[in-house]
Order: sequence, then C-alpha cells, then structure tokens
Amino acid sequence: MERQELISVIVVTYNSEKTILYTLHSITEQTYKNIEIVVSDDCSKDKTLEFVQSYAQTHGNVFIVPGVKNCGVPANINKGIRAAHGRFFRIIAGDDLLEPSAIEVYWKNYEENVILISDFTPFGDKDEKKMSKLKDYFSQMHFFYDLSQKKQKKILAKYLPICTPGMGLLNLGLLERVGWFTEKYRYMEDYPFFLKCVNNGISFRYLNEKLVKYRISKDSLSGSFNKKSYTSSRQFFFEERSKYLLKNLQIAAFIKNIEYYMKYDILIKFDKV
Repeated sequence: MERQELISVIVVTYNSEKTILYTLHSITEQTYKNIEIVVSDDCSKDKTLEFVQSYAQTHGNVFIVPGVKNCGVPANINKGIRAAHGRFFRIIAGDDLLEPSAIEVYWKNYEENVILISDFTPFGDKDEKKMSKLKDYFSQMHFFYDLSQKKQKKILAKYLPICTPGMGLLNLGLLERVGWFTEKYRYMEDYPFFLKCVNNGISFRYLNEKLVKYRISKDSLSGSFNKKSYTSSRQFFFEERSKYLLKNLQIAAFIKNIEYYMKYDILIKFDKV
C-alpha cells in the first residue's frame, strides 16, 4: 500500500485552555491518519500548554512550539509551520474544530496554485441571528470562486470575501513563493496573505462541503468588533490595499474603504464600539 503523505496540522493558540482539547480531539479523530499536530503557542497566560502537554503524553505526533514573547497571529503561524515536518499543512485556530473527514477531503481535492475554501458550520455563540448573518454573508460570496484569477485579484483588493477557517491545505513551496504570512499586521493573518497569493497567480476555489466548525464567541477575534484587529486592518489598507486600488483606478472602492475607516475611527474615539 502506498504510504500517505504526512500532513502537518498547525494549531494556533493563545489562552485557549477552554477549547484546545476539543480542537486536538477533532484532529486525532481524522479519517486521514498520517498527521502530525504542531501546537504553536503565543505565550498563553492560562493553562493551554499544560493541557496540550497532558494530551501529548497519550497521543502520538503532537509537538509543542512555545512562544518566547507574544508576537501576534501571523508570526505565531509562521513559527508553527517552520517547526513542522510535513510539506503540506493545514492551519486551525485553537478554538475551531475539524469534521472527521476534513483532511482526507482537502487532500483529495488539493490542486497546485489553488487554495481550496470549504463550507463551514458556525457554532458557539448563543446569538443565532449573529451566526445566521455571518453564514449569509459568506453564502453571498460564492460568486467569487467562479471568477477568473484576474477578477478574483480585483475583488480581493476591495474586500475580503473568504471565510478563512474553511481554508484547505497549503504547501511549503507556495508559502515560500508568496513570502509567508505578513508579521507586521499582528492581528490579521488572512487578508494580507490572500492578496499576496492572487498577486502571485494563485486562485481560490470553493468546495461545497462543511469540513470545519467555526467558533463564534465574545472571546474570539471574530466574535465581536475588536480594536486590535481593526488596527491591523486599518494599517493594511493604508499601507497596501489603498495603493493597489488607486493604481488600478478602483476609485469607488477606495472611497468606500476610506469612509469605513473614518466611521470607525470616530466611533473608537468616542468609545462607541
């Protein structure tokens, strides 16, 4: 029998003690068996690492990469990938869950120069209306995956239509080609990375299977308006996205983004968010 390719699952943690064991269990229960788990921690102050160490004693192929100092989400991801032994990897937050067949399905549908984005199931928040709104938004974005690579590039400069927790497998060659995750935007790992990907000829494809459970809660970055993530988003727009929009004469999108950041700058100033 042909040996399965080793796939590294990079689990990104920070103060994840309440959820990390559920995440790890969802990985070890995968139908695809040749998996290593790399837990990359960003200097958690709770018992995250204690729980992971205990889990690692009874489960094989679990590696811990502790942080020396708090470095932010993108740097924490890069740290975990550099410690991995596989050429292919899947990134997951320490509070999300993989469906049992996730890695197997991602692997069967893997393509060079394509990033697969699967469907997802939101969970965790008692506000059903909020979770339904999130699901509806990304459902409306399905048109994005039917566009040409060139048109996907234009859309991504305007806004982010991709649900990051649904992202499938990446490979080391792709990462080295686009330049890893951008570490200067400490609380935004996905948007800068995706824009670099389309600028390097990579496209996105949708897979209509629910392969991940995406936790929405007040403690997660996605759970509510977060000033730290907003700061990274604002910085990324003015340093990179705005220049791209102007260069390609996407003036309406440029103005719309300016209005958005002006609005939230005012709300933050008067402590309204």
